[in-house]
Amino acid sequence: MSVATAEPQELKMAGCCSEQTPVEAPIVVSERAARAVQQIVDDQRLKCLAEFAPDQVDVFKTFSAKNGRGPTLDELASASGVSEQDLLVKIGTAAFVKPEHMPQEYREMHRELAASVGHPPTIAELATRAGVSETDALARIGKAAGTILGKVYLRLRVVGGGCSGLQHKLDLDPVMNPKGDEHYVIHGIPVAIDKRSSLYIAGVNIDYHEDLNRRGFSVSNPKAKTTCGCGSSFSM
Repeated sequence: MSVATAEPQELKMAGCCSEQTPVEAPIVVSERAARAVQQIVDDQRLKCLAEFAPDQVDVFKTFSAKNGRGPTLDELASASGVSEQDLLVKIGTAAFVKPEHMPQEYREMHRELAASVGHPPTIAELATRAGVSETDALARIGKAAGTILGKVYLRLRVVGGGCSGLQHKLDLDPVMNPKGDEHYVIHGIPVAIDKRSSLYIAGVNIDYHEDLNRRGFSVSNPKAKTTCGCGSSFSM
């Protein structure tokens, strides 16, 4: 049996999102692991709001206290009494001064415009270059900056590496490919597994530990034939 562990903060945003009908999962995610994932996502959502829409932080916390989880973007907008578009524009307005939060094509346009006009471009200049309205441009920037506020999947992958040849990898991913991924909902957590990885993960158990000597996520694979000494990689 192989066991790979990861600290909570090591669940990175992997990739934004198509849907497909959830089916019965071939893996097990414990309730405490699901709660840990939800907490990590909520913490990142709060951090995003604190940076780009601080007036929404209290709304987020009120929703969380009532529902036991943080709201998604559409739920947050509804709780605030505004449209999702208006909320995205608010986030985009705050994020506009930080090009690193823009969509890739907007970052490139921003860089080209800055080089040609000799100063950081205005949103009007960027929108004109993109061929959209200022509102649409800001909403697009807001969506990119607030990716964590949308639907986020716990992604389980099997990748090459480690002493034994294969490794389990956990990420937070806003992208689900309907052609290449299987989509599941386990204890309220959306889970995505690419079809290649699905060949290796039947029966896998994902858990979360808070013991003094063992803290973080673990992935146990009953199909593993051998494991390395550190327990982070396996072979089949």
